[in-house]
Amino acid sequence: MTRKQPQQSELDPRSKRLHGEGESYDDINPQHYKGATFHGHDIQVIDIIDLWNLGFNLGNVLKYTLRAGKKLNAETITELEKARWYLDREIHTITATLKETKRDV
Repeated sequence: MTRKQPQQSELDPRSKRLHGEGESYDDINPQHYKGATFHGHDIQVIDIIDLWNLGFNLGNVLKYTLRAGKKLNAETITELEKARWYLDREIHTITATLKETKRDV
């Protein structure tokens, strides 16, 4: 049985504040975090990270890559550089683990 994870705004009502006439702004999940609709369900990057068990580094690679595509402004390069930094970190971690494993054999 799949259990629906509560949204941050459900956990902390302080995360929403007024952002103009009748609109609210979610401090925890701003608009650039919002994902797409897939088979009638709204998904966010965190949903994909959790479903694929990507972990911290690869989760951040996905997060920053998708955010870069949404913003399309001067921050796009910065977001992609952040994604690359986390990808390089993951590659380094895996490489070190493989070297350590070979040493123990």
